[in-house]
Amino acid sequence: MLQRMERDGWIERRRDETDQRLVRVFASEKGKLVRSEARRAFREIEEELNSIFTETEQATLKALLTKLYTHCAPGDPLPRHFWRPFDKQGEESE
Repeated sequence: MLQRMERDGWIERRRDETDQRLVRVFASEKGKLVRSEARRAFREIEEELNSIFTETEQATLKALLTKLYTHCAPGDPLPRHFWRPFDKQGEESE
């Protein structure tokens, strides 16, 4: 998969500066642009969906979805799909 992504210009591989045995994978400019566009689209969808719920309803929905996630993926050490809001620049906030 990485070979195809590299061939199509989505990623680039670079040798680690301190350990030449390691090859690191980075998003290319093309990949970063698509990621930025996708985050913007998700942010717009999130804003539209949140506009139909009150703050209390949003909190309830988040609690219910978190409970469902915890039940479906117990003990997941890396919650890959856990909701994290975006800041104004489109970066995930911690």
